[in-house]
Amino acid sequence: MAKVRALNRNGEITWCTAKTPGHGNCNHVLHQTGDMTEREFQKQIDKYNETMTKKMYSDYEYERVECAESGYGLDVLINDWSPEVREAVARNGYRLDKLVDDPDEYVRAMIAMQGKHLDKLINDPSPLVRRAVAKQDYGLEILKDDLSSIVRNCAIKRLEEAKHVFTTDDIADAFIKDPDIKADILHGLNADGGKLYWAKFSTGAFGKRATKILKEPLEWANIKLKDGQATVTLQKIICTLEKEGYKWREGPNDTAEFAKD
Repeated sequence: MAKVRALNRNGEITWCTAKTPGHGNCNHVLHQTGDMTEREFQKQIDKYNETMTKKMYSDYEYERVECAESGYGLDVLINDWSPEVREAVARNGYRLDKLVDDPDEYVRAMIAMQGKHLDKLINDPSPLVRRAVAKQDYGLEILKDDLSSIVRNCAIKRLEEAKHVFTTDDIADAFIKDPDIKADILHGLNADGGKLYWAKFSTGAFGKRATKILKEPLEWANIKLKDGQATVTLQKIICTLEKEGYKWREGPNDTAEFAKD
């Protein structure tokens, strides 16, 4: 895979090996691509560093927050007087081992929200932080008896929700075994000229279509899915149906249908 010189968010020149620079797992802000000369690339780097350095030392808090959120100058901004700036640093996952002892509860809560240092933060003096720990489903049996009502209520709610959690495999198997639900899903797969078939080429479109198809069966079964589970569940249902002989085939006028031969 070809690599190009690039500037990362912290103003350092490294190599970018992403298939499409600027997309996917690329964490760079500038790339030396095409016919860009060394001088032109360096000019862009200098301009970026100048802009971000001004923000890093700006008298305006919002500019320093913006700088931290972009991942620039975190080694400096971690010591900023503003809790909002330090919270932005924590959001980037930088030096959480230091920020876990930050005097501001919102900074510590941000660390808990990332699922880090929960073994320490479960004993934090701030109810806000302990509630953030509970939201990570950590130590719920302890936090359900917390002195703070907001922590207790959160922990109890998470424990109740956990009792009704079904895996996507469980849901897919149950829906296939129910003839009425199976018929409704097949109808949904073939609705509007088999739009789901074309939606499979777009993750977002497939997810929206899957949510729509599974909406009534889920409501009937009183099951709530987490983000992205509708897509996974429907994909598993389709795989099971394909094993039964169902398959996508072209219909008239650029339509598609999912049926047995």
